[in-house]
Amino acid sequence: MSEHISNLESAQAFNVEEFINARGLSVYQWMIFLACFLLIAVDTYDIVAIGFAAPVIREDWGINASALGPVMSLSLVGMAIGALLGGPLTDQTSPKTVMVGATFFFGICVLATAAASSVMQLAILRLLTGIGIGAAIPNAPMLVYEFSPSKRSSFLVNLMGSGGAFGSVLCGLIAAFVIPRFGWQSLFIVGGALPIALALACLFLLPEPIRYMVQKGDQRDRIASVLR
Repeated sequence: MSEHISNLESAQAFNVEEFINARGLSVYQWMIFLACFLLIAVDTYDIVAIGFAAPVIREDWGINASALGPVMSLSLVGMAIGALLGGPLTDQTSPKTVMVGATFFFGICVLATAAASSVMQLAILRLLTGIGIGAAIPNAPMLVYEFSPSKRSSFLVNLMGSGGAFGSVLCGLIAAFVIPRFGWQSLFIVGGALPIALALACLFLLPEPIRYMVQKGDQRDRIASVLR
């Protein structure tokens, strides 16, 4: 292994895919998978949170269900916008930068949702939350795929997608506990704190995708460090 990495550092021909395929999954690769799994989970948590909070919000604000109708769908509109913006932003920066930045951004928006006091404020914040989620999601499967052996990559990407179900169940359990005790705002405080903490962890722990580093052409030392 050290000899192969030394070859990489010396700019000799080196096939990263063969290197990954020749080895089992390391702790580092499992960490990448877990971080992306949790990203999908917190994304889904924050998408469905409004559904759990809406009945209590209507009661607190004295509004009918139709008033919150558009709010319920704005996060999905935002996700479509975010997905469209994510590509150009990734081209201008890097996949990790967009994933971490977008996750931190929608975490802040979810935290701010706890302070919303009108339907308009809630609608704007749900739209912004969706934009952040839409920009963050596409880079997670790319990371898992690139750092997984070919024979396991499809399975791990699909398994990572199950983080959505985990996040939805987690949101329901947390909602059942915190809303009756602390109000609907607490659901969004938890939902904002989780992605912010995850973004900070990913900033320090996750690498850029291998293909991105290879295409950059000046990342040889970073690739060698990741492969170690």
